[in-house]
Amino acid sequence: MSFEFGELSFTVQNVVIQDGKILLVHEKDHAGEGGRRPGWNLFGGNTEGWDINRTYRQIINFLPVEVDINLDEEFFRNFIRQERMDNEFFSFFRTHKEYGNYVTLLGSMVYFTAIREGIEETGLLVRPTAVLFEELTKSENHRLIVVHSEIVLGKIKKRSLETDDCGWFDLRNLPEGTFPSHRSRIALAVYKLGIRDEKSGQLLDLFV
Repeated sequence: MSFEFGELSFTVQNVVIQDGKILLVHEKDHAGEGGRRPGWNLFGGNTEGWDINRTYRQIINFLPVEVDINLDEEFFRNFIRQERMDNEFFSFFRTHKEYGNYVTLLGSMVYFTAIREGIEETGLLVRPTAVLFEELTKSENHRLIVVHSEIVLGKIKKRSLETDDCGWFDLRNLPEGTFPSHRSRIALAVYKLGIRDEKSGQLLDLFV
């Protein structure tokens, strides 16, 4: 299968883990607006068309407002120039022949979306380091991609337009109300990252 320009879209979710804990956000109750009910989940969102410049401008607009530190566009340009192609992130897209000539564009869309959602929902500037896995959805033109990200700077904010809480949780004790689909993705992410129990040294198995 191959895709024409503009046909493919992604939902991007970030996995950020430090010292055996994972960063989650609590979704607001959007049930009355036709959305899903509240719960804990990985932070993320959807790519918006194939207009990478729009997502870039959103990040630049969000940076001084959402991140509790004085940042500007020059800083972000330098951040992107230094970090984007130095990690393993884009290798995932290069292995998908179906992406054809759009490998760099699609990779950039997902990369920028992960950064934008980190800023918007957590108040943190994150660095996507790798695509952990991809899930197919009901639509053949839409994919869900889970990425591993690291915190670069910022302070956690508890509330955003879409969330009403944010915090760190032990991988073996996720909060009540964590969406089942996100529990499964966290378990798979932990497996992919090869995270080990600090005491036993054994690989952490969250599937049981």
